Amino acid sequence: MRIRSLIIFEITVALIVAGSAYTQDPAVVNSKTIHVKFENDRVRVLEAILPPDVKEQVHSHPAYVIYVLEGGRYRNYASDGKATEGELKTGDVLYREPLTHAAENISDRPLHMILVELKGTAGAGVSLHEQAEILSKEETAIVTVACSTCFLFRVDPHSASRSDVETCVGRLIELYGLHPHAKVESSDPSRRDLRSSLEFCAEQIESGAPELAMRLRSALRAPH
Repeated sequence: MRIRSLIIFEITVALIVAGSAYTQDPAVVNSKTIHVKFENDRVRVLEAILPPDVKEQVHSHPAYVIYVLEGGRYRNYASDGKATEGELKTGDVLYREPLTHAAENISDRPLHMILVELKGTAGAGVSLHEQAEILSKEETAIVTVACSTCFLFRVDPHSASRSDVETCVGRLIELYGLHPHAKVESSDPSRRDLRSSLEFCAEQIESGAPELAMRLRSALRAPH
């Protein structure tokens, strides 16, 4: 029971920490007003429709380009809390450096924009694929806890429950969907990338939770 309690505590801490990173995604925290229209390894295209008197949740963008389909006045809230007002004109094309902010529509009509987020740093001499290779510390913590949980589930099912494993499997699949080629800092040479970590977990839970192992293998077979 002590080992299981420690595992549950580690999972909870890791998910809370990692969750703080995911909550900055504009398409997640503002899912009613911002939708992903296209994404590949170089850009992500978002459509944003902000009704009058609606204020967004705080979110982050990498460097991005805005194409204004329907303009209007807005109030911008910077990450330091400073508020400024301005106007977007229909047909404007604007470039923005990476930022964390929230916008409020203070006009009497919807603001309608296309946002093109740029992945990687232009002119850095490193390919966009290579720039996205390393997981963050929070994401690495999730992978480490997941592998440990799946291993304990195999050797001592009383130390890690099926619910613990299911939570870990869900997080691993989510990470793999975002970073299918990512490297992982691990002392185990057989788990130096995210793909091999999913394979490791699938092997560990194969006998005790075959349907969860199948979910991991299905994720590995999906095109990226």
